[in-house]
Amino acid sequence: MEISITELEPGIVQISLSGRFDAEGVALIRGQFQSVNVNEGELIIVEMSGVDMLASSGIRLLLAKAKTAMANSGKVVIAAAQPQVQYPMTVSGVDTVLPIYSTVEKALSATI
Repeated sequence: MEISITELEPGIVQISLSGRFDAEGVALIRGQFQSVNVNEGELIIVEMSGVDMLASSGIRLLLAKAKTAMANSGKVVIAAAQPQVQYPMTVSGVDTVLPIYSTVEKALSATI
């Protein structure tokens, strides 16, 4: 699992993930992922085009970040998830907490 963190503009951070988002992958990126803070009015876009597998441990990490963001009046969204990654999030209802957009651009235009 690999992670890259980019500030797109003030108050908007993109976290790009690639690899298997399972327990092993979460262990590799947890510290960096959790270090990204979101405050009032700020946005984190989790770009997942490079993620080829999503397990429950990955979903838990995403939901924990969303919960923290909501407590701080910020927002976390998912962008560019492949169908096999998006499907478990949709079926489990994660998309009701973490909106899913087909591209980063659509996530930006829908949330700003």
